[in-house]
Amino acid sequence: MLQPEHYDRIKRLGVMIHPQTWHFYNLRRNFLNNYGREYADMSHPYRTILQHGIHIAGGTDWSLEPRDQFFYMWVAITRKTIDGEVVGADQKLTREEALRFQASAVRAKNRATQAEETQRGLLQHRRRSHTF
Repeated sequence: MLQPEHYDRIKRLGVMIHPQTWHFYNLRRNFLNNYGREYADMSHPYRTILQHGIHIAGGTDWSLEPRDQFFYMWVAITRKTIDGEVVGADQKLTREEALRFQASAVRAKNRATQAEETQRGLLQHRRRSHTF
């Protein structure tokens, strides 16, 4: 779990954080019961990460998770878990931030495999987009 003292170091090192949105969505009642609301609300602190000027990218590293990128954007926007409970409401992303969050994951993955970072993946005028 990220602690307040971690953010400055992460920013200084230029690290891009890839929180696993599926893990947040799959946060179950037992996590809340075992660790408490305050700890659960600290999970996946998207808003705090962005406020510290740290880049975040969505995505997954497990092929059994849903591949629907819009689902992950919905989770980042609503902060709803599989139980339908909103956890860490102050960490919600806007729709534009959620789109950038997921597009950053695609961009980071393709940057390494296609070396097209100067042509694709940036949400900017006159740039081609990656498809989800």
